[in-house]
Amino acid sequence: MSVVAAFARSSPGSPAEIRELDLVRLAVPVRSDAGQDVPAGAVGTVVGIWAGGSGFEVEFSELFEALATVRSREISDHQPFHG
Repeated sequence: MSVVAAFARSSPGSPAEIRELDLVRLAVPVRSDAGQDVPAGAVGTVVGIWAGGSGFEVEFSELFEALATVRSREISDHQPFHG
């Protein structure tokens, strides 16, 4: 299943519902930990949860590989991990 299809079937959840290994889509551009600009709409995998869900460490692999700390308000929606 493509990432686009996965998001088409999901419904947005509150940040408290986001867990490690979930896919998230950016609502706004963010700067990666290495200083790269990750565009709005980029999809990444949650690899860490900070301050009870107020922020997340997200790994991106498309366009380029990057890690970014993303605030919950910067996430437009997510797809839970099923594995």
